[in-house]
Amino acid sequence: MLLGISLLFFCSIFSCGQEPSTNSTALHAVEGVLDLSQVKFDGDTIVQLTGDFEWYWNQALYPKDFIDQVKIRSKTFASLPEFWSSSGQLSPYGYGTYRLTIKLPETSTKNAVYGLKTSEVLTATRLYIDGKLADATGTFSQNESDGKPGYAPDVVYFSADSNQIELVLQVSNYHYIKAGVWQSYSFGSSTAISKMRHFSIQLDLFLTGCLAIMFIYHLGLYLLRPKDSSALWFALFCIVVFLRIMVTGDNLAAQWIPGFDWELARKLEFLPLNIGSLFFVLFMRSLFRDETHPLMFRLYVIAACIFGAIVVMLPARYSGTMIGVMQVLVCIGSLWVLSIIIRAILHKREGARQILLGFSVLFLTVANDILYANMMIKSAYIMPIGFFIFILFQAFILAAKFSSSFKSAESLSIQLRDTNTSLRRFVPSEFLDFLNKSSILDVRLGDQVQKEMAILFSDIRSFTSMSEKMSPTENFNFLNSYLKRVGPVIRKHHGFIDKYIGDGFMALFPKSIDHAVAAAVEIQEKVVVYNQHRKNSNYSAVKIGIGVHSGHLMLGTIGEEDRMDTTVISDTVNLASRMEGLTKVYGNGVIMPEALVLQLQNPNHYNWRRLDIVRVRGRTEPMALVQIFDGLADFEFAQLKQLRPSWEEAVSLYRRGEMHQALAIFRSIKDHVPNDPATELFIVRTSTYAKNGLPEGWDGIEDWNN
Repeated sequence: MLLGISLLFFCSIFSCGQEPSTNSTALHAVEGVLDLSQVKFDGDTIVQLTGDFEWYWNQALYPKDFIDQVKIRSKTFASLPEFWSSSGQLSPYGYGTYRLTIKLPETSTKNAVYGLKTSEVLTATRLYIDGKLADATGTFSQNESDGKPGYAPDVVYFSADSNQIELVLQVSNYHYIKAGVWQSYSFGSSTAISKMRHFSIQLDLFLTGCLAIMFIYHLGLYLLRPKDSSALWFALFCIVVFLRIMVTGDNLAAQWIPGFDWELARKLEFLPLNIGSLFFVLFMRSLFRDETHPLMFRLYVIAACIFGAIVVMLPARYSGTMIGVMQVLVCIGSLWVLSIIIRAILHKREGARQILLGFSVLFLTVANDILYANMMIKSAYIMPIGFFIFILFQAFILAAKFSSSFKSAESLSIQLRDTNTSLRRFVPSEFLDFLNKSSILDVRLGDQVQKEMAILFSDIRSFTSMSEKMSPTENFNFLNSYLKRVGPVIRKHHGFIDKYIGDGFMALFPKSIDHAVAAAVEIQEKVVVYNQHRKNSNYSAVKIGIGVHSGHLMLGTIGEEDRMDTTVISDTVNLASRMEGLTKVYGNGVIMPEALVLQLQNPNHYNWRRLDIVRVRGRTEPMALVQIFDGLADFEFAQLKQLRPSWEEAVSLYRRGEMHQALAIFRSIKDHVPNDPATELFIVRTSTYAKNGLPEGWDGIEDWNN
């Protein structure tokens, strides 16, 4: 049944993003000419460039050389795709030139755009189309010292100047046991070739994504339960196959990492034949240890390690000579694994039947890839697809294996999750994180930690008079209606509410003071919108005060064993609370120290004005305060922003003791903003000082003793 689901799954993939079909007529080049004059190049037609190509061994010919014919020494024909060393008459190490003439339909126009999808050619190429260099991989050379291998399949788009196209392909090889055109090039309209390339890449991405996910999943299973080594071996097998797909086919590694080393790519390509098969054998042994013959297992491990060392230590030129032996080893290992599974079925091992079905598909695809790699059949690399189907069976087995234990664990987990969710409503999870506690069950009286954080205090102005006009139910409904707008803003800016204090709250921001200021401004904006809703319902507007500070805090638990609570202790907390209280004096907005504003990543992002310089009780150093008025109602914000230059000038005059000039400006500001408490405060001060003179020792610093 699962096999049927797998096949249906892949059918759905191919039906949704089907690769463009090739021309149904068998078209092959004859004596270097491929006649496509009768082919209609619509959106789906693709022709594989196969057949007899002109072949010039040990001749590096350019398109111009076929015009004057001077450098051409001899011409033969090669039936592509094939390795030029297959016949045994030519050395795999050397160079040569292929040439193909393509006849296009008479109806072709110069505006027609064609595409050519290149494929793997061993091991360095230069491709010319109608005399122009169109593509190159590696470094083509006539001598071994200058040659450099490369593999980067690409798509070339071009327009034909006539009804005939000339392809000249220079190929050199000094780095691999086989040389020549391994896979045929694909030719068609630009639309068809583009579809083909996109489909091929999407399939590779899909398969690599599945393998990566399964690697992470099984590695996670092993880390969580190291006693079960099968998950580890399966994860390692997944990553080996993942790496092979990355360096074969469309070579995603070279697309993502330009200049990806060819030698490294070949090592990653060969690894599944030895190290990959070793991981798979270890996986099967961990599942069916009693069915695995110890001697056979040791011999296979030794052989796989030897070949793996050869691949890792030697260049591909030498390790490639062992590919045939490695492929035989894989076939022998596959038959041995098949016998293990059959014995497991006879012994009625759990999951053995499902593994047999999945392994059968994988074995057939591996056999196909080996035959295809040796050009014994014409198909394609499909082992990753077979492995994906095997993964589906493995996932099914794992699900069945852990199902019973998961059921009980799931029930307990749900109960614990619900409990923790309820507890987080009373004790923030961030608080537990700071105390390095994974659960509230681990918290003990006296647990504490010191952190540097920003603190935001907020309170509703005149709440007492408002609450007297409401019933207890209305009071709670009002507060919850207001606070449900505020809470998400705090979390959005990476903070959390530590505690609610009547109609106010205290929020902590562990990452940055910028987060606290951004949250404070957005809270002001939310209140403006909230007041509009209240106005529509004939309710009075809400005014709030916000104070922000930052510094070192002590977070911990206080109380006694049978009743304790979390708290924050610090002078910074007191300062933030007092700044919130000063909004009653200076008016709406966010009040905080000027020094902290200047520490923001971009202080000019906010609109603010200087207030007083104050001396706090218990501190000798004075503190300059500012008021951020972003987030206030549009009219109020516009007035304060427009009059900010005048305000700053008046405050500067005030601090210098020039009270008459300051008073004149403050009165001018009041004419425009009659309801600004800060302006009223400074008018009272400056008028008093202008009339009575400055007190002895006056330095512009106000004592803040509240």
